[in-house]
Amino acid sequence: MVQLQLMNTTFTMLQRTMSHQPEAKESQRGQLIRNQTYSFLHSMKGMDGGSHIPDYLLSQLKRLHEEAAKLYGDDVKRLVTGPPERFDGRLVDAAASAISLLDFLDFKLRDPVAMRVIGSGIETAKWAMNQDLLQYSVLICRVLKEQTMKRLCDRYEIEYPPSIQPGALAESLRKENDGPFEKHQWMDLQAKLTYEGDVIHGKVTPRKEDVSELISWTDRFIERWLDRNGN
Repeated sequence: MVQLQLMNTTFTMLQRTMSHQPEAKESQRGQLIRNQTYSFLHSMKGMDGGSHIPDYLLSQLKRLHEEAAKLYGDDVKRLVTGPPERFDGRLVDAAASAISLLDFLDFKLRDPVAMRVIGSGIETAKWAMNQDLLQYSVLICRVLKEQTMKRLCDRYEIEYPPSIQPGALAESLRKENDGPFEKHQWMDLQAKLTYEGDVIHGKVTPRKEDVSELISWTDRFIERWLDRNGN
C-alpha cells in the first residue's frame, strides 16, 4: 500500500509539472516520468503472485508512455517493448514495457537510475520464481544481464545505441572488440540469452529448476563483473 501511495504521489507531481510548467526542463520532466516508472516496477513486487495487474495501474503505465512520447517523440514508440495499445494486462508484458521505458530514460538522461534494478533484482527474481511467475523471473534475469553489460560498456568506453539487443551487447564486449569477455564466457552468456528469449517469447515453457539455476548463474555473472551498486 505504501508503494502504491508513493507511485500515485509521483504521478500527481508529474501531471502538475506537465499541466502548470510546460516550460519545465526536459531533464526535470524526464526524471519525473522515470521516477514514476521505477515506482510502478517496484509496486509489482506486491502483486501477491497474480498474473494480472489492476486496470488502473495499467492505465497509469499507458499514460507514462504517452507523456514520454510527448517529450521524446517517436524514439519511445520504437524502443519501448509492448506498445500501450497492445497490453493485455499480463504481469510480464507490463514489466517488460516499464523496464524498457526506464532504460530508455536512463539513456536519455545519462543518469542510470535503472541500476537500482541490479541492486534488488536477484531477490525479486527469486520472489517471482517462488510465486510460480517463472516467465517474469526469467525476464528479470535478462534485464539484470542487460544492465550489467551496459555498465561494462561504459567502463570500457564501448558505445552502443539505446535500442541495442542483449546479444549485440555481449558481442561488443568480446576480447576481439576490446571488451573483457573471453570466448567461452561469451558463448556461455549467449546460451543463457537465447534460453531467456525463447521463454519470454513463449517458445519454451520454463521449469522451476531451470529458472533457479538461471538465477544463480545471473547472480554469479553480476558478482563477477560488477559490485551490488553496479560499479
